[in-house]
Amino acid sequence: MWTRGKEVLRQSRNHRTGPGHVGGEAVTTAVVARQQGDDYQARIFWLEACRMFSRYSKVARVAYEFKAIKSFDDVAVIYSSPIPDERGGTVSADFYQSKYHVDLKGNLTWEAMIDPSAIGATSVSLLERLKDAVTDHAGTGARFNLISAWPIHPGNALAEVVSRRNGELRLEKLFDGTTDASAKGKIRKAWRKRLKLKTNDELKQIVSPLRIHAPYQTLESLRKELNFRLEFAGLKPVDDGHVGHHYDDLIRKLHGNGTHDFDRDALRACCEGEGLWLGRAAEVGDRIPIGIRSFLRFAEHLEDQTAHLLCLLQFFDFRHVRDAASWQRDIGPQVKAFLSSNTGRNDRYLLHLDAHTSIALLAGHVLDMKSGVDIALVQRGAGKTAIWEFVPVPPPSGPVVTTRLEAVHVGATDVAVALSVSNDTAPEVIEYAKKNLPTVGSVLAVTVTPNSGQFAVRDAAHAFQIADATVGAIRANRAAAGGTIHLFSSAPNTAMFFLGRMTTGLGRIQLYEYLFESGIPSAYVPSIVLPV
Repeated sequence: MWTRGKEVLRQSRNHRTGPGHVGGEAVTTAVVARQQGDDYQARIFWLEACRMFSRYSKVARVAYEFKAIKSFDDVAVIYSSPIPDERGGTVSADFYQSKYHVDLKGNLTWEAMIDPSAIGATSVSLLERLKDAVTDHAGTGARFNLISAWPIHPGNALAEVVSRRNGELRLEKLFDGTTDASAKGKIRKAWRKRLKLKTNDELKQIVSPLRIHAPYQTLESLRKELNFRLEFAGLKPVDDGHVGHHYDDLIRKLHGNGTHDFDRDALRACCEGEGLWLGRAAEVGDRIPIGIRSFLRFAEHLEDQTAHLLCLLQFFDFRHVRDAASWQRDIGPQVKAFLSSNTGRNDRYLLHLDAHTSIALLAGHVLDMKSGVDIALVQRGAGKTAIWEFVPVPPPSGPVVTTRLEAVHVGATDVAVALSVSNDTAPEVIEYAKKNLPTVGSVLAVTVTPNSGQFAVRDAAHAFQIADATVGAIRANRAAAGGTIHLFSSAPNTAMFFLGRMTTGLGRIQLYEYLFESGIPSAYVPSIVLPV
C-alpha cells in the first residue's frame, strides 16, 4: 500500500470488525505508522522553513497543511521572487505531498499513479490530485513535488521517464512521438483516460510541473540533515540522545491552534517562545556571494546562499550534457556573460562553483589575473565547507608537481595534458589520445607531489601553486608551432579555477569531461574550447 500513516490508520479501523481480527495489534501498528508519517511531514516542513533564515533566501513563506490548495498541501514553499528550475524556466512556489511507509515492501509504478487504492483512496488517484492542483494554479509557475519513502520499481516504465536530476519527468522520453501501442504510448493512453484528457498536449501540461523524489530520505537521515540546517539557521539542534523531537511536536501544536502559514519573523517568534532560537553568529566579511550551478547534489538551494546565481541545469541530464553542441553554443557564453555582468573591480566576491570542472576552469579564464577582480571560492569536501581566499606566499621550497612526456603520434603538433591531482588520469588519457586524437603528438602527464589523492590540495595557496606549475610545464613542453592543447583533469574546482586564471596566452585549449558513471575506461568527451 502506498500511503501516509493517517491513511493506514483509517483503513485499519475499517477492518477491525472482520472475523478473527486481532484489533489491538493492528491498531498499534497503524498508530505507529501514523505517528511516523506525521513526523516525516513535520521534518520536511522544517527543512524548508530553515531556508528562510539564509541571508539571501528567496523563501517568503512556508506553510504546513496549506489551506490555499486542495492537493499537494502537506508543505508549501512560496518564493519572494521566482527561482530557476531544472528546465531553464522559473518557479514561484513548491508544493509537497509526502507518502511515508514503515517498510520497503512496495514500489512506485506508472500504474499506481492512476490507482486510487495505491494512496488509500476509493475514487481519486494521485495523478487526479495533481490535475486538480495544476488546474487551480495554472500560470502561476508552481511546482508539485511527490515525496515517497518507496523507490520507483526499476523494471517499470516509470523508471525510464523520471530524471535523476530533480525528479522531473523526462518529457522527451514520455512524449517520444510513438503511437499509443508503444511502451510509452500505453502510459500516455492510460493517464489520458484516467484524467479525461483528449490530447497529449493536455497531459503534458498536467505532468510537466510534477517532481517525483523516490526513494526519499529515512526518518533518521531527515533528523540528521535537519540538525545541520537548524544550527545554520540559528535554531537549537535536537540532541541525538533525546527520544522525542520537539520540532515535530511544535508544528503539530501550532497547526492545531490554527497557525499553519509562516514568514521568517512569525516563525522566529514562535521558536523564541519555545526557547529554540539561538540566533546566528554575526556574518563576517563583505564579499558578495555569487554562484554557478550545473548539477544539484549539495546545491539544491544555492539560490538561498547567493546574491546572483547562474543555473545551467537545463543543459544536463544529471552530470551528462544533453547536447554536446551546447557546451560552446550556450554554456560557455552564458558563463562568460554572467561573470562579466556580476563582477567588477570595486567589490569583493565569494564564488560558489557547484559545477563541472570545465565550467570551473572557464570561470577562471573569464576572471583572469589581469581582470583585477577580488574573488574567493567556496571549497566543499571531507564533510566540511571552507572559504579559500588566495594570499600571496613565498615560492615553494620544492617541486609542486612532477611531469613526464609520453609520445603518442609522432609528428603531430597538438599536446594533451593529463592533470592528476585527485586521481591519476595519465593512463586513461594516453589510451584516449591514441584511439581518438590523431593530432596529438604527446601527452604531458602532470601529477601533484608527493602523489595524487582526495586530500592532495591543502589550501588556496597550494591550489594556486599547482596551477602555476602546471601552466609552466605546458609552456615548456608545447610545440614551437603552437597547436591545440587538449586538457584532461582530475582536480578540485578551486585548482581548476586558478588554472583558468592563468590560461591567457596559451592559445586554443580543448577541455574534456569524464563520464564518471559510465563504467567505461577512458570515458572522456570534449566540452568547451577556449577562448570562448
